[in-house]
Amino acid sequence: MTKENILKKIEMLNEHNDNFFGIIDSNDATLQFRATPESKVWAEIPIPKEKGSYGAEIEYQEVVTILKELDGSIDKNNYSNFGFDSWGKTNNSIENDPCAEIKNEKKWWQFLK
Repeated sequence: MTKENILKKIEMLNEHNDNFFGIIDSNDATLQFRATPESKVWAEIPIPKEKGSYGAEIEYQEVVTILKELDGSIDKNNYSNFGFDSWGKTNNSIENDPCAEIKNEKKWWQFLK
């Protein structure tokens, strides 16, 4: 997708709260955006190896600026206002999932029977 197409698609963030848009670079790094109820945008770069994400709540115009300045690769070090948030033990984490042991022992398709 071209940068121009991305800039057109990102306008969807202004349409509804919780709209989501993400891009993935050639190194499989992800930069994702989600509209918030406060008319802002949550921007983040998930880093699975670090078991967390670097992110910040920003204005829509900052999203446009980030995308215009994107040089083809996504690097968390380019965004000094992005703070790290660990995926640690949250309500959605596998550590708190009572079915985690069963899920780890069975293949996903076995739950469809």
